[in-house]
Amino acid sequence: MRAAVAFLLASALAAPTAQATVMPLKEADYGSYVQGHLALANGELGRAADYFAGALTYAPDDPQLLRQTFDLAIAAGDEALAVGVGERLARQDRFDSGVTLLLVANAIKTRKWSEAREATARLTDAGFGSFIVPIIDAWILEARGKTAEGVRKLDAEKLDGFARAYVLEHRAHLLFRAKRYAEAAEIYDELTKDDGGRNIRMRIAAARALQAEKQPEEALKRLSESAGHTDVEAAKAALAAGTPIVGIPANASEGVALLALRMAADLSRERPIPVALTLARIATMLAPDQASGWLLTTELLASSERYEAALDAVRKVRGSDDEKAMALGQEAAILARLDREPEAMQLLETAANAPGARAEDHARYGDALQSAKRFLDAAAAYDKALALGPADQSIVWRLHFLKGSALEQGGKWPEAEASLREAIRLQPADATLLNYLGYALLDRGLSKPEARMLIEKAHALAPEDGYITDSLGWAQYQAGEYAAAAATLEQAVAAVADDPVITEHLGDAYWMIGRRIEARHRWKAALDAGPTPERKGPLEAKYDYGLDLALRDTAKK
Repeated sequence: MRAAVAFLLASALAAPTAQATVMPLKEADYGSYVQGHLALANGELGRAADYFAGALTYAPDDPQLLRQTFDLAIAAGDEALAVGVGERLARQDRFDSGVTLLLVANAIKTRKWSEAREATARLTDAGFGSFIVPIIDAWILEARGKTAEGVRKLDAEKLDGFARAYVLEHRAHLLFRAKRYAEAAEIYDELTKDDGGRNIRMRIAAARALQAEKQPEEALKRLSESAGHTDVEAAKAALAAGTPIVGIPANASEGVALLALRMAADLSRERPIPVALTLARIATMLAPDQASGWLLTTELLASSERYEAALDAVRKVRGSDDEKAMALGQEAAILARLDREPEAMQLLETAANAPGARAEDHARYGDALQSAKRFLDAAAAYDKALALGPADQSIVWRLHFLKGSALEQGGKWPEAEASLREAIRLQPADATLLNYLGYALLDRGLSKPEARMLIEKAHALAPEDGYITDSLGWAQYQAGEYAAAAATLEQAVAAVADDPVITEHLGDAYWMIGRRIEARHRWKAALDAGPTPERKGPLEAKYDYGLDLALRDTAKK
């Protein structure tokens, strides 16, 4: 219950900050070098890159300074500086995949196809060279009017896994460019086989190929398998209007941008890594009008706590209303990370109150109000979002849940219960929803048999979730099953070691089965974990006097 709202609200942005390596420079302008480090420490990446570029005038061939300046230029989005330093590194034969890919992209952007091919060849020994080199070569051939030759370059027969999927996708794009629409659609269909409608991008591409093949009914069928998503609805609207569906690269720049973007997303799925940011920047360099590159660049910068650079990137987003709305949400989240909550709130409030505001604008404003603990205002915002109806109908249950949780935290239990039950009606197998309602009922001493049934069902769906395991242990405790509760709560603490409420619950269970010393250890751990102000006093009483006297004192009060 306690984790549910945080899980469904804003996306996480925090990650450890990459530390710059201090290096000796024999000939460098130390003034510029020190100023650069100061700017870097303050998060001013653009100024830091400028200072390091100044230091390079005194030590133009210093390999460490060149590398650091390149990395800063990428982070700051200084394309000209990154390319210039990349070329210097290349002349020293100090290649890595990031530098080489940037030089490839620059050659493609400037239509220097021979240089692009020469630079691409250096990627052959990279870990992903087996599939990325043929893809880039194929797009270069397409740009030179040799599309059929480019298609032949992309043979996926000897590949498997993600490499095969990459090659097949770009083969399909090039088949489309060669007007072999039916063959392209066949590959797009293969890439969406047994995906449960989740690979929306490939379904939209399949619909575009079938639209070009004059098969609108089949195109609509592909789109209907992923109904509800805003991009799908936009594709449906284009199909109905007889205008081309957007979703397939139109040239080499867009093709390589898409390749870089997907690689960046895949590489950064677990954690942000430097080459992922380089790839995302390449996507914005080659296709600056496409929002997806800027959005991913923003995410990667924010996740490494480069917030000012992230703000600069997100403010470059242009595109559909949905893409601009996503950018607005990212911008507000970054402002909040910078302790600029009033600016973030004002941004979201203005969007929600603007003429033509959509359900998503109100929902995003509700998220901010919820985070600011303005629970009833948040509930009102979610209510407006529900009244307008989100473009993506699959999130309606989330809005009911968020409205219910806001009302519950705002002290409006009957209204909250109605919203929570509606969310469960729409999404009956969601463990978070079932646990939230179950714990809320249990906490109020209401419908205990139903509360336990809901929690047990949630635990069966998500047995590894520490918060849900805690709810089950607490339900057992409330039923007087103290030994069982202690065993269950031990599992919850093992899963979520630093939660003060779960730790307190385990202490209570230990006390009730006679393990008094261990109980006090748990209550002390709960105090050290930072309980809420309203829980701190009762916890201290338990630690000082034991559970029995603490409960008696609480009852008197």
